[in-house]
Amino acid sequence: MSTEAQAVPGRQGRTGNSRLESLLPLLAGSDNVRMIEHRELQRDGAAFAGTGAVALLRATPQDAPRLKELGFAHVYAFHACPTAAQPRWIFPSGTSGRRALDEYVPHRLRGEFLKFWLRISLLRNRNLLVIATRQLPALERELSARLRQHAQLAFSLGTPGAYNKITATVLDGEHRVIAFAKIASLPFAQAATLQEERILRSLEDCSTISQHIPQVLASFELNGAQILVTSSGPKGRAPRKFGPCHTAFLQILGEHTTRTLRFEESMMWRNMENTFASVEGELAPAWHALLQSMLEILRRELGGALLPMGLAHGDFAPWNMRTLPDGSLYLFDWEFARPDCTPLYDVFHFEFAVRLLLLRRRWTVSNLVEYLGRIQLQKPIRASLLFLAFLTDLTLFYFLAMHRQGENQVHPDELVLIQAAFLLKTCKEWL
Repeated sequence: MSTEAQAVPGRQGRTGNSRLESLLPLLAGSDNVRMIEHRELQRDGAAFAGTGAVALLRATPQDAPRLKELGFAHVYAFHACPTAAQPRWIFPSGTSGRRALDEYVPHRLRGEFLKFWLRISLLRNRNLLVIATRQLPALERELSARLRQHAQLAFSLGTPGAYNKITATVLDGEHRVIAFAKIASLPFAQAATLQEERILRSLEDCSTISQHIPQVLASFELNGAQILVTSSGPKGRAPRKFGPCHTAFLQILGEHTTRTLRFEESMMWRNMENTFASVEGELAPAWHALLQSMLEILRRELGGALLPMGLAHGDFAPWNMRTLPDGSLYLFDWEFARPDCTPLYDVFHFEFAVRLLLLRRRWTVSNLVEYLGRIQLQKPIRASLLFLAFLTDLTLFYFLAMHRQGENQVHPDELVLIQAAFLLKTCKEWL
C-alpha cells in the first residue's frame, strides 16, 4: 500500500469515486450497484428494490439498521481516507483497519505525517463509508474459499492511469495480514498482473530467490477483473540508500536469469524499437528527434556488444521493498519485470528514483558524472552507455503509458520526463 511517488505514470484520468465504482461490482457479485448520498437513504425504500449493493458516502453509525430494513443483509463500515468524496484508501472500522494501515511503510517525512493523521482519523467516525450487499460479497467469498479462512478486506484504490489496480489487504479473523490481492479491471493492468504472476512462478523454483519474493497463492477472474493473490511478506523498512542487501539480491537474481547476447538481439532492444514505433506519431517534434537520436547512439555504440543480460524488476525502489529479519531484501510488485535487460538496470533505477522522487533532488550533469565515475565494470563497456540505455528505455515506457492512457502531451508534474529530457539533451557531456 505504498503512497510514495511511483515510477509508473498516469494522470488523474479517473476520480477516486470512479475507482470505487469499479470495486463495487466485485463486492456485490453483479453490476447492479449504486453509490448514494445519505439523503437518498431516507427516501422510498422501493427505489432500492433491484439494487444488488450500495455504497453510502458520509454515512453515520445509525444507517446500518436502515440498510438492513431495505434487505441488505451484509453491511460493512469503512473509513474512506483522506475523504469520503475522493477516497484513496478504504479501511475497515476497528482493529482490522489499524492493522491494515500498519502495512503502509512511508519513506518520506510527509508520508509519516500522513500515516499519523490516518491513524487518528481511524479512531473517529468521520469520513465513514458503508458498503451494503444483499449477498455475501463475492470478493470476500472467493478469497475466503481460496485462502481457507475468513477474509476481512481493506483497499487501496491505486494510482490513476492505464495500469491502475485496486489492492486489497487481506486479514484473517484475528486481524492479521495474511495476503495481498491485486484487482485489475483495465486491459493493460490485467496484462501487467498476468505478467507478474508469470515472473513470480518462474522464480519460485529457485530456493535462493523464493524466500525474497511473494508467493502466488491464487489467480482468478471475477466479474471481469483479473485478481492475483500473493503472500504478505515482512514489515521491515528497506533502506533508502543502496547497500549490501540490494547488491546481494541483484546478484542472486542475476545468477538465475542472466544470459550473454548481443544488445541488438535482446528483448530489451526490440521492445525499445517497438515502443518508439508505437508512440512516435504522437510525440512532439523535439521529443521525437531526441529519442530517435538516443536510439541511434545506442545502436551504434552498444548494438553489437556482447552483454550479460538478465531479468530486471523494473521498479526497483524502496517503496517496493521490505527487509527480512536477517537484514536481507524482500521485493514485491513484479508487474513491470522484463528479461534481457542491460547490466545495472535495477541499480540505475534505484539511484535515479530515490534521488528524484524521494529526496526531491534534480540530477545535474556533475551529479551524474560523479555517480557514473564510481561504478567499476569488469567488462569494457562504459557505465555511461548502460545508463543511457536505461534512461531511454524508461522514457519510452512513460510515453507508452501516456499513449495507452490516451494522452499525447508532457504534463508539468511529470518529474521523470522533465528530468529525462534534461539528461538526454546533455548526454554528450556525461557519455
